[in-house]
This record gives sequence, C-alpha cells and structure tokens, in this order.
Amino acid sequence: MEDMTINSFNIDRLDKLENKQMNYEKYEQDPSKFECAPPKFTNKDEIEKQKLLSEGFSNWSKKDFFHYLKCCERYGRNDYDMILEEMTNKTREELDSYSKIFWSRWEDMKNGDRYLERVEKAETIIFNNLKKTIGWDLKRSKKNLAKLLEDDDFTEEEDEFILNSLYKYGYGSWELIKVDIRNSSRFRFNWRFLTK
Repeated sequence: MEDMTINSFNIDRLDKLENKQMNYEKYEQDPSKFECAPPKFTNKDEIEKQKLLSEGFSNWSKKDFFHYLKCCERYGRNDYDMILEEMTNKTREELDSYSKIFWSRWEDMKNGDRYLERVEKAETIIFNNLKKTIGWDLKRSKKNLAKLLEDDDFTEEEDEFILNSLYKYGYGSWELIKVDIRNSSRFRFNWRFLTK
C-alpha cells in the first residue's frame, strides 16, 4: 500500500479511495467474510486515484520525506541551498514546489503538528546559535549594532531592520527579508537600500 501522506496532500479523498479499493479486493478474495458486498472499486475510482497521485508528489518517497524533515531541522525550512546540498536526488524546482505545498498544508498531514513543532524548535536553536555567534541580543541591539556591523554597507537602522527580519523569518530566508524591505514604508524612498 502506498503512503498517501507522503505522496500527496489530498489525504482525505485518497484515504477513502484506498480503503474502498482494499475492502473490495478483500471481498473478491473471500466473499464469505462479508455480510454484504462492499462498494465496487471501479475504473473511475482508479482514474481519480491516479489523477490525485499525479497532482501530488509521487517521486517523493517516505525516505525523501523524512530526509527533507531532517534537513529542515538541521538548516531551517528556508535554507534551500543547504537542503539541496544534502538531498542530491532532488532539483531546485522539485524542492521549491514540495516545500511550498508542504508548509502551506502541514495541517492536513497525519502528525503535521508534530513535524512543524520539531522544525520550529530546531529553527529557534539555529537562530539562538546565530545570535550567540554574532553577539546579538534583541534587547541590546541598538547599543551593540554599530560595534558589530562597522562596515559602511548599511546604516544602523537598516542593519537593525535586517536582523529583526532575520529573527522573524529565520536564517536563510533572504527572499522574504527582501520582500519585507521592499514593503516597508520606512525605506520607501531609500533606493540605495532597496537595490542591495
């Protein structure tokens, strides 16, 4: 039996079709075990099942699924470069589409809340280690920021915004941080910062 929670995110309908198929196959093998015949698993059901599987991620095995989760715990869910470095059997496009659906539909997966909790806990540890590495504490960021980041690339206000966005999204979420910068009214006319 295929693991529907791994290959596709339309779990409820696929589970119903899978159960219908299993019940009918059991009935065909030994009808005496049933009081009445279960609903027949038809060609139409098989076509629907295959269509749903094709819309899912049939090229992601259970092993790929758990490897992906482990990578998200190790590097954070948004550090695609590091995840791809470890998941050599996947392309960037496959990882992008899988991640997008995975993190938008985690509630639909069996144990999805546990997976999310594990990754968020790991991301917190990653961020805390990052804070220790650069000696940054949110409460003291204004005082220490000038000392920590003495280059002339960004102003203190820009540095603080980047670090707060880093805290908000997690390490490796550079595209989300760029979007935050572009959408911030604080930097609307700061073309130098917007184009970096």
